[in-house]
Amino acid sequence: MAGGSNLHEVDAGRFYRSGQMGADQLRETIDALGIRTIINLRGARPEAGWYRDEAAVAREKGVRLISLRFDADRLPHRRELVKLLDAFRDAERPILVHCQAGADRSGLASAIYEMEYMGRPKRDALEMLSLRYLHIDWLRPAGRYFIELYQGEPWARNSYHPCNGDYEYYDRDAYCGG
Repeated sequence: MAGGSNLHEVDAGRFYRSGQMGADQLRETIDALGIRTIINLRGARPEAGWYRDEAAVAREKGVRLISLRFDADRLPHRRELVKLLDAFRDAERPILVHCQAGADRSGLASAIYEMEYMGRPKRDALEMLSLRYLHIDWLRPAGRYFIELYQGEPWARNSYHPCNGDYEYYDRDAYCGG
């Protein structure tokens, strides 16, 4: 496969993470790894060429495309986090999760996947947010902060309400109606 996408295997034959790929590299990756689901953490952006290309390749290859809006600088919104957990539970594998660079949002999602589906302890899952994957903690601390807070899927579904708590890296004024 062509380089430059920060593509890594997380769970052999089941889960991969990467940065945004061009159409040709995405086709090649789908074919080589047998990808059945793509989880795009950049959000549905039909006005963007990269998104139109990705959607076209997914249709062409019969791959399900799930688009969620995560931000590398902020904690996830609860509804997006629940949609991610739903996708992990329901999506046909192998899954490819990606953001722009494959460093921050993909690292957060991969850490959650490792804890929930691979039984990895939090301290090990935090490796998904490391320099190995081009993540720089001091530049983008929200992902590591969130994983430190994370208490499992029941917590995420039932107790995580960032608009009702005092969390760092969450703009309550912008996202909670003032």
